[in-house]
Parts: sequence; structure tokens; C-alpha cells
Amino acid sequence: RISGDTEDDADGSLPPISVVVCTRDRPRSLRRCLESLTRLDPAAGEVIVVDNASRTDETRAVVAETSFRYVRE
Repeated sequence: RISGDTEDDADGSLPPISVVVCTRDRPRSLRRCLESLTRLDPAAGEVIVVDNASRTDETRAVVAETSFRYVRE
């Protein structure tokens, strides 16, 4: 943990975090990764999956099974 002069440090809590997962044509690995991210404690504030032009629609389908956000690059 990095300490700084923020209000969050005053009460010992941390601000929500964003997790960005970059991927291309690896739907099985992505599924495992996203399943792991659902078990974070505390949970991530948001998870964004950036699909770097996968050749199929499998990546989009994997993300659609979650509450995470999908962005195609």
C-alpha cells in the first residue's frame, strides 16, 4: 500500500480500483482470469476487458456472461 495525503488514508480505506484486462484470441484464459477477478476482496470498482481485434466473437461472449465491460479496440 502506498500512503499519501488523501482522505481515504485518514480512515484506512482504499478507493475503488479499476482493472483493465487486455486480450486477443484467448477466450479460455480470459474466462479463468475473469472468474478470478470476481473473487477479489475487496471487489474491483470496475473491470474493463479490452479486446484487441480478436478474430472471432468468443471474447465478447465470455465477457457477456459477466457484469464486466467489453471494449473492442
